[in-house]
Amino acid sequence: MRVFFNFGKILILLLVLWLIAVFFIIGGPLGRSGDGDEVLAKKLLDSQTKNLELQRERDKLARQLRDLNTNQGGDLNSGPGTPKDEVVAEPSLEYEEYRRRASRDVRELLNFVRGELNALAKHQGNLEERIQYVKAETLNHAQAVLVDLQLLQEHDGYQAWREREAVNLSGLVQDRLTALQNPEDCSSARKLLCNLNKGCGYGCQIHHAVYCFITAYGTKRTMILNSKGWRYNKKGYQEVFQPVSDTCTIAEGSKVNWPGSENTQVVELPIVDSVNPRPAFLPPSVPQDLVHRISRLHGDPIVWWLGQFLKYMLRPQPHLQEMLDNTVSNTGFKGPIVGIHVRRTDKVGTEAAFHSVEEYMTHVEEWFNMYQLNHKIDKKRVFVASDDPKVLAECRKKI
Repeated sequence: MRVFFNFGKILILLLVLWLIAVFFIIGGPLGRSGDGDEVLAKKLLDSQTKNLELQRERDKLARQLRDLNTNQGGDLNSGPGTPKDEVVAEPSLEYEEYRRRASRDVRELLNFVRGELNALAKHQGNLEERIQYVKAETLNHAQAVLVDLQLLQEHDGYQAWREREAVNLSGLVQDRLTALQNPEDCSSARKLLCNLNKGCGYGCQIHHAVYCFITAYGTKRTMILNSKGWRYNKKGYQEVFQPVSDTCTIAEGSKVNWPGSENTQVVELPIVDSVNPRPAFLPPSVPQDLVHRISRLHGDPIVWWLGQFLKYMLRPQPHLQEMLDNTVSNTGFKGPIVGIHVRRTDKVGTEAAFHSVEEYMTHVEEWFNMYQLNHKIDKKRVFVASDDPKVLAECRKKI
């Protein structure tokens, strides 16, 4: 606001100078009877010229003030208590990064203190009661800080920008993917062939398909998803989700294995585990022309970027959408609710360690404790997803 006051002072000063000049002309030398008509006419002409120059300067400063005020969301005609439209401001990249860093650092501190105190409690039995107290108090204080940071975000004046930018940036990427996947002439378009036949589960196969899609985007090729005989629907991927292309679904043209050349019409990409050379655009890469906007909007740019490809690929067919809507309705979803995914079976002992239900519920309880610092909770609800039916029984027994 200081810059507005400075401009205002300049305008007032110019007006005062103009009034002094007029006063001097009327009451000074020009007001004396000894001056001739010729001198009087000349001085009047000079004063009019200076007056016009002052007016032009005043108008110029007024325009600059109006433009600056408009860019910063202000209103020249508004004063204290005057209703104004909501200001949609933009934070700097540094502001968003520092805000997220504060939240992340508090969480890391909490995890560190909790882990160290857990270890100390196991080896120093006589200190257990005191340590439990310190753990509880540390958690309470950390949750209070996290709530403060959340409130800071809600009241920092940038929430309208975040919501608008999230919609606009996602729309931009979705438009790009739609254009890439629907060339005007499929027969002449350069294509990347991806076979959805990797011998693994659903998540693993979608992972492979997303990497194909990212590679297609990076090489400016239309991705052809060959999914005939797919283990989750023999008719193909498009029977469950909307097709990745409406105009180009067949890999027409000469075909070579990855990486091919710039002029190769169809390049076939192997499964991501054995692709060589590795495409430069795979995670953690993010497009250079979007990285600034994504980093400012989201704390983990690669997660947001991958999410855009999943958003495009996992658009359900009407029958699947109906099934999902009915499931939500029949389940009786009501907030607040915390969802957890307890992965067991083939993951345990190979790619991940075993984690008891109690470990998951510790985080669930912490979330509810923090949530109720600012909200009322009628009932704590938890949605459990797992590939092991025993997990549900374990939850009911232990929680």
